Amino acid sequence: VYRTATGERTVVDDLQDLIDAGVDRPAAEDPSLDGEWVAYAVWWHEPPDFRTPMHADLRLANLTTGEIRILRTYAPIRYPTAVYVDSVSLDYPWVGWRETQEWWTAHALNIDTGQEYVVVNGTSDVVVEDTTLASWQGHDIVVFDLTTGTDSRIAAGLPGNRWTPALAWPWLVWVDQRDGLWWDPEGYECDYAVACCDNDIYGYNRVTGIEVPFVVRHGMQGGALRAEGEWAAYEDH
Repeated sequence: VYRTATGERTVVDDLQDLIDAGVDRPAAEDPSLDGEWVAYAVWWHEPPDFRTPMHADLRLANLTTGEIRILRTYAPIRYPTAVYVDSVSLDYPWVGWRETQEWWTAHALNIDTGQEYVVVNGTSDVVVEDTTLASWQGHDIVVFDLTTGTDSRIAAGLPGNRWTPALAWPWLVWVDQRDGLWWDPEGYECDYAVACCDNDIYGYNRVTGIEVPFVVRHGMQGGALRAEGEWAAYEDH
C-alpha cells in the first residue's frame, strides 16, 4: 500500500507463509481498500513449480496492526483445473469476491459475523457498497441485498448482454448491449465486449426505480466502468 499524504510505502503481505511451504512465485492480486482494511486475492501453484494446479486464497489485512487473515482457500476439485479468486470488493464488514472452483461464483462474507452468501454463478464482476452487492448473470444485472439475502434483476429479459456493474448511491450503472450490432460483419453476433456492437452505459436509480440511458451511441463504451459519488468513469473505444 502507498500512503498518499506521506509517500510511505508498506508491504502488507510478503506471502512468506507460502514461500516457506515451498511455493514458487506466489502472487497477490486485486486489492480492495476500505479504511484500515485491505482485502486481496492470492494465487499459487502447488510445489514444486508452475506446472502444478493453481490454488487461491481470499485474504484480509489490517493496515494498523499488521494482522493477516486467510478468509477462504480454494483448491482444484478436478485436475488440471486452475482456481482463481478475483473481483475482490471490500466495504467493511462486507467483502465480495468471485472464485472459479466450480463455476465463476460470486460470494459475499460479513467479516465480523461470518455470515456468507453464495450470490450468483457464471459471473466475472462483483462490487459491494454498504449492504448491497451487484453482479451479473446471463443477460441480467443482479442486485443482492446483504441485509435480507434477497436479489432483484435489473434490465431483465432484454436482448444483449450486460456486465461491469458499479455502485454509487443511489445509482447502479453498467455496460449494456441491448442495441445490438451497429455494423454487421458476416457471422458476428453480439457477445461480451464485441467491438462491432453498441456497448452503452445505463444507470438505474435505486430510490426512484427509474432507468436512465447515460451514454448511448454507436461504438463500444466499456468494458471498464467505475462509479463514485456523482461521477462514473468508463472506457470509450
